[in-house]
Amino acid sequence: MTEALKIALRNWQRERFAPIPVEYWYGKAALARWAADLSIVDSLSEEQQQQLRTVSSWNLVALQDARRAAVSFLKDHAGLFDGQAAEALARAAAAYQQETDLLAPALADDELFSRSLSGWTPDVREREREILRRAAELEELAVAALEEALEQPPQSG
Repeated sequence: MTEALKIALRNWQRERFAPIPVEYWYGKAALARWAADLSIVDSLSEEQQQQLRTVSSWNLVALQDARRAAVSFLKDHAGLFDGQAAEALARAAAAYQQETDLLAPALADDELFSRSLSGWTPDVREREREILRRAAELEELAVAALEEALEQPPQSG
């Protein structure tokens, strides 16, 4: 479990990986890039807008699924730690749960993070950016808690 947490923390700090011809963004850089892309929609061609809309929709589903899995993983393995480390893992799980709760209504909304360009107004894009901003804040809380857990001495016995 410790190694899994270390990988998660490295990927949170990792910026991107760029095999030709695509680019893969990670962690906080990915969330920032995603929100920035939503800010430039009006400067994109209709084809580029459709690509962004499709990727944005897919990313939201993947993010929520990954955070649900993180909550389960942390709760299932918290017993491997004790004391302050266990408490930190519980805080990380709680932050990821809050993020899951934040993302769920967006997935159910017909306008937010939809695959359709119809109705993708500046107001809708601003609401999407706000959701991503709040998700990034929750990610920071979770990451800080994971870092704290790893700083604790190993469980004895």
